[in-house]
Amino acid sequence: MKTLRARSWRRLLLGLWVGGLAAIDLVETPTRFATKEVDRSQIITIGRRVFAAVNRVEVVLGALTLPFLGRDNGRTVRAKVLPMWAMALWQLAVLQPRMRRAGDGLDYSGRDRSDPRYGQHRRLHLLYVILDGLKMGLGVWAILADDE
Repeated sequence: MKTLRARSWRRLLLGLWVGGLAAIDLVETPTRFATKEVDRSQIITIGRRVFAAVNRVEVVLGALTLPFLGRDNGRTVRAKVLPMWAMALWQLAVLQPRMRRAGDGLDYSGRDRSDPRYGQHRRLHLLYVILDGLKMGLGVWAILADDE
């Protein structure tokens, strides 16, 4: 059996990473918010768990990609993957815990948004979404830049 080359491994791992982000950000999240049978607080609780799990997978995929970034065209891809991995690590270690602290005890189903933690959570969530978009863009760019 032929051994996969470094480029093949990079493409596979990046495809899983970017595909997972796209599935969660562009399919699962809008579907969850469109589901009438769950209230907003349940949607947020489910989202926290889903995104925490996906974020852990991202960190693992990034770590698995690292050994394949030094060969052939890997240096070009490395300039995109390393920032992606740093963003995923920061989301997992810093941003998610801050979002949890800001959102703990808030009633997202209620109409009263006077608690300043709503605004803090909204800003942190916007940053999370922006980072996910950047990771997707860098990931697609890395895959396209990894040519023969």
